[in-house]
Amino acid sequence: MKFFLLGSLIARYLLGGGITLAEESDFFGQIEFGENIFNAQEEVGRFSLWGELGYRLHYAPKAQLQRLGYRRQDSEITSSRTVLRLKTEGQVNDKLFLQISGRTSYDKAALDSELEQELDEIFIDVDTGFGTRFKFGRQLVVFGESDYFQVIDVVNPRDERELGLAELDETRLPVFSSRLSYIGRRWGTDLVLLHEFRPNRLADSGDDFDLFVPLGGFSQIIQNPDPELGSANPDVIVRGFASFPRGDISLVLAETHLYSPSIVGLTDGRFVIEYPRSFMAGFAANYVYGHWVFKVDYARREDVPFLRGDIEQQISLAVQPIEAALEKTRHDLALGFRYSGINDLSISAEVLSQYIGNYQIELSDQQLQSASVVDVAWETLRDKLSTSLLWVQWWDAQSGLARLRFEYDFSDEVSLYGGYIDYFSSDREGLLYPQRRNDRLFFGGIYAF
Repeated sequence: MKFFLLGSLIARYLLGGGITLAEESDFFGQIEFGENIFNAQEEVGRFSLWGELGYRLHYAPKAQLQRLGYRRQDSEITSSRTVLRLKTEGQVNDKLFLQISGRTSYDKAALDSELEQELDEIFIDVDTGFGTRFKFGRQLVVFGESDYFQVIDVVNPRDERELGLAELDETRLPVFSSRLSYIGRRWGTDLVLLHEFRPNRLADSGDDFDLFVPLGGFSQIIQNPDPELGSANPDVIVRGFASFPRGDISLVLAETHLYSPSIVGLTDGRFVIEYPRSFMAGFAANYVYGHWVFKVDYARREDVPFLRGDIEQQISLAVQPIEAALEKTRHDLALGFRYSGINDLSISAEVLSQYIGNYQIELSDQQLQSASVVDVAWETLRDKLSTSLLWVQWWDAQSGLARLRFEYDFSDEVSLYGGYIDYFSSDREGLLYPQRRNDRLFFGGIYAF
């Protein structure tokens, strides 16, 4: 039974909404309602070139758990990565804005080290008149108020290869899409069509953060083909939003595929995973009161697969075919705040609750699950030294992580950072119990030009 309990924990994490440690800026979210949109762009005919050269090093101080089949055995350097990012953007004419960005990286400490090259954001942004704009290409589209949980933020997948360790600008992945927006003085609408499916990036088989290690690794998983999206069958998201004197509210409807793999079957003793499509309806709002910002995100997502806990009984009774999962409606509610009333100090906290509707006792997941995040950041030495303390807790899984990070800005172009992250679990069946030896010392530097 332990085998299937571990599978349940993995499914719970994969279905539970990822944690992100960054939020990319959204173009439309930066613009005040009623503002001339070109005030936020470059002058016509002028293009800017931006670049960043970075290096990071991760060291695992603890030997890994051998019985689970991780590839790493002893304490060692697990990452020594150099990253080059380039971006050019500018106003082609008074109607057209263009951005192209890409990155190249190489990790000489990785077991399967290779040069990675990728076009990042590449899009055109066109003023189509009468308050409307059309944005087309690989882009980031940020919806919702939560900084840490994906509730109604369903457009862009995430890089989850190193939980809590990914660089801040690497967590959200752009997708090829079309976005038609209307921006009025106090309200607006968005229609987004996704023409490309990109799942969350997960760790390779046997890596420290391979969530399938308790099941024997990714080699013991059967993956159905990825969804094929195009102009004729895109994923669709519709948003309406309004601005008020002390806050904003938005409503979102979406028919999209889940970016985390779901266990949907069992074949020859191996779990079958895929990325199912589901309908989501939700809203997000924020309210500003003095030095406080209060936030709420809610989503009702249909047809979410949940792993059954009676698979061994089905096998013993020779049930055919084995029913490994049940589709249910999931309700996600995130509440949070940010306080900045003390000089050079900010405190953010969020709580996520997930409730499974029409619950059945056959499910291996609990009907109500919760997680929380507390993030404290402060600046000292004339704002040159930034210190942050992050604590993430999955309460029902009795697991969490804590990260202490320092960053020192020598100038506008050069900065160094370092810190330590600890993963813990007080329950042998806890979500992060197989990864409790993944603690990291990390160091790095960035040169911007």
